[in-house]
Amino acid sequence: MSILNYIASLLPTFKKDRVMEEAGITLEELESVCIPAYAEAVKASGVLKIKSKEVQEFTSIFMRIVNKPSKTGGLIGNINERLLIVRDNLKLIKDKMDSELQDTIVSEGMSVVKANILQALEGIYFISKFSTKLLNAIYVYETAERSENKEQFLKDNIIPIDIEYLKKRFPDFCFVLSSLSKPTKEIEKLLANVPDINIRSENFAAVGATLDREKVDAFALKDFVRGFAGNPIFHIGMMVAEWQANRYKKASDTKKVLELRLLNLKELNSGHNDAKIEREIQYIQNRIDDIEYKMVKMEEE
Repeated sequence: MSILNYIASLLPTFKKDRVMEEAGITLEELESVCIPAYAEAVKASGVLKIKSKEVQEFTSIFMRIVNKPSKTGGLIGNINERLLIVRDNLKLIKDKMDSELQDTIVSEGMSVVKANILQALEGIYFISKFSTKLLNAIYVYETAERSENKEQFLKDNIIPIDIEYLKKRFPDFCFVLSSLSKPTKEIEKLLANVPDINIRSENFAAVGATLDREKVDAFALKDFVRGFAGNPIFHIGMMVAEWQANRYKKASDTKKVLELRLLNLKELNSGHNDAKIEREIQYIQNRIDDIEYKMVKMEEE
């Protein structure tokens, strides 16, 4: 959506503390879950060749949208490199929020600069959320290729709603990741060029008609719609503390399940099948699915 429509979608007011806490949680997720998980996947990629048509299709879409080479090459290596840059950009965004935002943030009259900063935070939240779900699916698809009963393994390890979500939103992930993994100096320059204009209901149409779209939408996230990508606590009145607590639990379990899925995949690749590891994976994955269900229900309610 345009940055103007983004402002219109925000809650009327919310506290700076909420924004800073969310930035901290997202940074922690990147540093403790996403980046280490992808780093381990890169280490294993020399042995674990991609076999599944599903992951090959993801790779094809990614390379077509991002269209930029990486040092390590391939889907996992490219995402890994970009996550490191995204982490650094989040630190910049976090500093900008601390200096730009007041204690109480009011949507009516919000500046375009502040809106871009908030939208970038939501974009990085989406990257963090999607990247781990994607890596989990990659492990599932690759393990299925090495299993005796592929269809049954897929049925036991990934739910249909996750498959639908990944396929539908993967192009959005590629787009947002590409936009927010630009070099940090370039991100800083883009923000510096944003016109410092306040948006109010009475000047909404006039501003939209006269401003330079490229300068107003610093990160070109015109298709970044909160309904599929954003952080709900900036748009929906909800129990924030409970939602964040569930997010912490999910991150902890996601870290464990990714480690176990990689271990299991290595074992299968060596010709070994450890039923104990697979049972533990399913137990933790069921817990993650339950937490996600609770979070979705909170958003719906």
